Amino acid sequence: MVTLSVLEQAPVFCGSTATEAIQQTIALAQAVERLGYRRFWLAEHHNDGLLACSAPEILAAAVAAHTTHIRVGSGGVLLPHYSPLKVAQTFRMLHTLFPNRIDLGIGRGLAANPDVRKLLGLSTTLAENADSYAQQVQNLIGFVENTLPDGHPYEHVRVMPDGPGSPEVWLLGSGPNSVEIAASLGISFCFAQFLNQRPLPKVTAAYRQQFRPSASLREPRASLAVRVLCADSEQEAQQLALSFWLLSVRAYGKDKLLSSTKQVPCFPSLEEASSYPYSEQDQALASKYALQMVAGDPLQVKEVLMGMAKLYGVEELIILTICPDFKARLRSYQLLAEVFELKPVSSSFL
Repeated sequence: MVTLSVLEQAPVFCGSTATEAIQQTIALAQAVERLGYRRFWLAEHHNDGLLACSAPEILAAAVAAHTTHIRVGSGGVLLPHYSPLKVAQTFRMLHTLFPNRIDLGIGRGLAANPDVRKLLGLSTTLAENADSYAQQVQNLIGFVENTLPDGHPYEHVRVMPDGPGSPEVWLLGSGPNSVEIAASLGISFCFAQFLNQRPLPKVTAAYRQQFRPSASLREPRASLAVRVLCADSEQEAQQLALSFWLLSVRAYGKDKLLSSTKQVPCFPSLEEASSYPYSEQDQALASKYALQMVAGDPLQVKEVLMGMAKLYGVEELIILTICPDFKARLRSYQLLAEVFELKPVSSSFL
């Protein structure tokens, strides 16, 4: 049985505002909770006019306060920028406020802009912080679970608020680099397929092969994050997906609008995406990046997603859906819930 969860990036569309994006995020969380989704994760982005959430831990608190049972967390905190102790304290506070509902997803990614990295307190590159990142993750787990071993230089540090249980820790990655850390520390792993042009099932296979049981996780647990757009018809889904494809054309194609100094200020509207003069090169780009967006009617999407779940050997799919029409976005999650036969939660329970 495949479980569905949600990854939310709080997208900002042309003609809308970041405030509206955050409001829609909370409304989306309430909707997918009623539909039976398992988790609701919030991504972290900086200096990006496309995406409104720069502090997932704060937005997670708001989402959890407006829902009752869906698991809420980060997908993920960009750990190299922060003190593991502070991250642990923040998420232990969330766990205390919302017991047994908080996920702490962490990633190795860095803010894209060098100035932002510097302002956040980090001047190194991914390659330069590789060893320190592994130590950061290990310390974070020890702080979150209050399980630092005897002889550890920080064993005297007690993370508050203390209490029973702790957030679930997940390591997020878009390639093989994070697998060894997740497997060796015995924590859950989520692979970001939506950031890859081709399938990489060897990543989750390596995670399972190298996994070492820990006190908090006895068996390997992996999930797959996929960008999806589902509509009542394939034609409608492909039309709604044009906003994403136009963004991709501008990022990687002939327009090349995205750079470290110039960024698209918002997601294109459906009108703009529909009227854009796509060249043969643009259309080829959509084919090249096909696995970065699964679009179609419910049965088509389910077939592709079930195939991906089988290929990667996962039982949980983290769904990222972005389109300018919020009602269509909600409809996409509803259609997925129905075709995957999720168990909806009655309004009386909520």
